[in-house]
Formats: sequence, structure tokens, C-alpha cells
Amino acid sequence: MKKIIMWSVVVVALLFMVFIIACNTNNKTDSKTKTAEHLYSSLGCASCHGSDMSGTEKGPELKDLDEYWTRDKLVTYLNNTTAFIDSTRMVKYQNKYEGFIMHSYDTVDVDQLQKLADYLLKQ
Repeated sequence: MKKIIMWSVVVVALLFMVFIIACNTNNKTDSKTKTAEHLYSSLGCASCHGSDMSGTEKGPELKDLDEYWTRDKLVTYLNNTTAFIDSTRMVKYQNKYEGFIMHSYDTVDVDQLQKLADYLLKQ
């Protein structure tokens, strides 16, 4: 009888461990799949560029960015927008969206900026 109880406890413990591992694996997968969209929202991109990335009175649309940006250049821009302030394209945007300045995301982890850049370049 003691062996049956012992084995029952072992089986329950193993099932519990499998359940915990499965839950942790699912959470990691979910966060990876929603990270870029979540970053777009949580970093405030939608407030200037629109929830559908079609632009607003505060900022331009974010479609076809791959015509102008590589992944590395876009990450560099997001990390330090002022480095691009004098480029012809940015001067045009400064005139069009007067009073609205794209701020840098220099406190955001580079891995997250890369995920955001990959997401934006696919739009």
C-alpha cells in the first residue's frame, strides 16, 4: 500500500512539473510572437504614426520603409534620431510635421529595436 501511495505522489509530481514547463514554454512563445506589435503600441508609435501605420497629423505613414531603410540603419535611427536630423528626408518631415519631433529610443534594448525594425520593414 505504501508503494502505491509513493508512486502516486511521484506521478502527480511529474505531471505537475510537465504542466509548469509547458506553461513557461507557451509564455515565451506568446511573448515572441507579439513582441513587435506590442512594442509598436507600448512605445507610443501609434500615437503619431497611427494604429494602422497610415500616418497622422503628427507623423508620416510607416509603409514601404524598406525602400529607404535597412534593418541596421533603422535600428540606428530609432536609437538616435538626432543623428539623422539633417538628412534631406528628415528636413522634409520637419517642415511637414512642424512642432513634432521623433524622439530617440536609446533606453530600449537593441534586441527589441531590432524586432520592431523587422516588423516595420515588413509593412
